[in-house]
Amino acid sequence: MNTTHTTTSHSKVRNVHLADLSKIIAVYGNKPLSTDFGLPLALLEYCKEICGYAFVTFNSFNEPQILTHFKQGFETVATKQLLNDYANEVFVSLYANEEQNFTKLQRHIKRLTNWLITSKEQDLKEATFYNPKRSAGSSISWAGSLKN
Repeated sequence: MNTTHTTTSHSKVRNVHLADLSKIIAVYGNKPLSTDFGLPLALLEYCKEICGYAFVTFNSFNEPQILTHFKQGFETVATKQLLNDYANEVFVSLYANEEQNFTKLQRHIKRLTNWLITSKEQDLKEATFYNPKRSAGSSISWAGSLKN
């Protein structure tokens, strides 16, 4: 049975954090990762669950375009508009001074997808990026690491 979540009162659009990547990949689905994955710019949470995200990628004319991807049942006109508007603001803030050919954006997309491809999914799920813990002695080490 298809259910559609029509309320936006419990929806929240926010920036993407590194720790969100495994959940974004889950929304992306079972497709092989490539540069078509793009650079995630914003995500949509519904009742604290990531149910969609907006990303920038390049179209067939080699121009940047913002696209969205949702879990089944969460895409509505209102949620898509919220996500697109927020993602466009993020894109403009990051790449407003970018040259016509968007080489910096292309490089960022390629680096992210290459990193995701070479990183084991298990390592990505287990990594705790911003959670320093004390190791023996007084030095601080980062919990979890991504291995190639």
